[in-house]
Amino acid sequence: MKSLMKLLLATAMILVMSGGAMAQECFNAQGSTLVPGLRYHYRSASYLSAPMIVVNNITSSTVRCKITFIDHDGNDFSSYANVFTGGGSTFTRIATGTGEFNIPPSSTRMVIMQQEAPVKSIIGYAKIEWRSDDSTLHKALMASGRQIRVDPGSSVSGGNFNINNGQPF
Repeated sequence: MKSLMKLLLATAMILVMSGGAMAQECFNAQGSTLVPGLRYHYRSASYLSAPMIVVNNITSSTVRCKITFIDHDGNDFSSYANVFTGGGSTFTRIATGTGEFNIPPSSTRMVIMQQEAPVKSIIGYAKIEWRSDDSTLHKALMASGRQIRVDPGSSVSGGNFNINNGQPF
């Protein structure tokens, strides 16, 4: 009986100690919003449809932003994310394969779903979360979206939409 109790106690200790290793990293967001109705379709560089989200930091503090893209089956496809800032004659990519990035005070970042190959069609939504070292912030971001479409023989097109009704979150 004692050996059975020791075995159960040892098993319980292993499970308790390994629980932290199994837990996902917690973002501890101070604010968030959802962006429904996103569509991603990639056939080639000249035939694609992809969501673009432009995020504005409206504070005087640096904000950590995390955009999680969820597909039609509930899977995270944030690895398709590319984060850009403005620059000279073109945009500058500052992160690839992640939806997590810093936005300096009063700055803007652009996130585009962009993955070359394989051919893929996804419908889903995005969750935008933010946090800051400044615990007094309650609303730090404003955002808008655009569905970009590139077809053979045509230019880039797509309509803009406000996220969170254009209100800070």
